[in-house]
Amino acid sequence: MAEIKLRDIKYFQSKYVKLTGSSYDEVYARARKMYDQIKAKSKRQPCALDLLQHSRLAPVEKRNPNGNHERVFRFYGRTKGGEEFWVQVKEDKKTKGKYLMSIVPPKQKN
Repeated sequence: MAEIKLRDIKYFQSKYVKLTGSSYDEVYARARKMYDQIKAKSKRQPCALDLLQHSRLAPVEKRNPNGNHERVFRFYGRTKGGEEFWVQVKEDKKTKGKYLMSIVPPKQKN
């Protein structure tokens, strides 16, 4: 399988910014306030939810190396502040069920 280069990827632009802070309590207070606001809609992070609901870009699709009956879809996004992130969704080929796997920033090269 050919390696995907980050410069070749198209990113969805989210309207949300990444939560920042200098301490756990500071970040937690902001995150909890935001979570309470979107609680009725979803339990997902705002940027990831925005990406999955509104992106028209095709995800990168590959077979899950941990299970032959699963496929992994990787969606690429960028926060309002310009920070890139990935959302990975797993699909069970047998049941057609889709499950959120992770929301992470891309690996940075040193």
